[in-house]
Amino acid sequence: MEGLLNGRYRLGDPLVHEGPGELFAAQDLLTGASCQVRVLAAQAPKGALGPLLEGRVRHPHIEAVLGSEAVLDPTRGTSTGRWLVASERVEGETLGALPDQAAALARVGLGVLAALEGLAALGLCHGGLTPSRLLLTPGGVKLLDPGLHALSGEEPRYPAPEGRRDARADLYALGACLYEHATGRVPDPRHPIPLRELRGELPPSLERAVALLLEEDPRRRAELDEVRGLLGEAAGSGALSPSRLPPTIDPSWVGRRELLGELEALATEAQTAAAAGRAARSAAPGPPTFLRLVAPAGYGKSRLLAEAGRRLCARDVVVLSGRVFEARDPAGAWRALLERAAAHGPGEQPERPDQSA
Repeated sequence: MEGLLNGRYRLGDPLVHEGPGELFAAQDLLTGASCQVRVLAAQAPKGALGPLLEGRVRHPHIEAVLGSEAVLDPTRGTSTGRWLVASERVEGETLGALPDQAAALARVGLGVLAALEGLAALGLCHGGLTPSRLLLTPGGVKLLDPGLHALSGEEPRYPAPEGRRDARADLYALGACLYEHATGRVPDPRHPIPLRELRGELPPSLERAVALLLEEDPRRRAELDEVRGLLGEAAGSGALSPSRLPPTIDPSWVGRRELLGELEALATEAQTAAAAGRAARSAAPGPPTFLRLVAPAGYGKSRLLAEAGRRLCARDVVVLSGRVFEARDPAGAWRALLERAAAHGPGEQPERPDQSA
């Protein structure tokens, strides 16, 4: 796998993972953030998963997807038939490292239940819940790889009895994860052996919660208030999980659409002019256009420019990003760099800028 994808994600070491494709530690050069990138031999059927795969869903118990896009050939700029999904890098232990304690298992169940409720509230489902995708972190459990099944066609480890893949099937998979961790067995989809027959010392509230999640009738599984209350009792508290927060979808740049449109229009104008110049075999490119975004602190300039860069990358526009020291005339440093880049056509290598620029 090449070290740089789409001019944005610099790949690091491969990571041990479950599921299809290849997973790498990475850095997002557009934002400077550390992340991880999964590369799949697939194209994304976005549909209802659009907000999830576009990186707009946020929930404290769900791994944040930062974005997804086709992997482009670095020379031709065309799709390679592969797809990448960039997500936050989450450190922690999988469910297998959890102590064999009913209260600890119930607390994990509460966190995952909150995550699944969050997805369901947005009309989404996870579709591939497994113990290794439940990561135990200092801030609570995190649900990994949301929506991956829609990209990979991966079969569920715990298929629900009704054979569907939806929010209720996710609840069945949660029950199966808890059941397998407690007993070491995968439950029979039609006639699971009751927990009390395998682990008689477990509290009845945990047994009842798991039994409800494993109900053959998906309508019974959806009685979440009862499940939540039973898990809370088994966890040592009848209260709701403190991290049961509503999901959010980042707005589609409300109040910034006009500015984003202007940035994209400038890029289109520049591409058109460049193409006309190449067609005329012009040896003297026109002067570059510079735009300086000035706004008070907290306006969201960095996030806005990162989004603009993401959109322009998807259109095969070369995007340069970096950091400069404000005390050394940042506009001047960028101007010198961009003038060098603008003076060369596609495929040509500009001379390296002076280290002092």
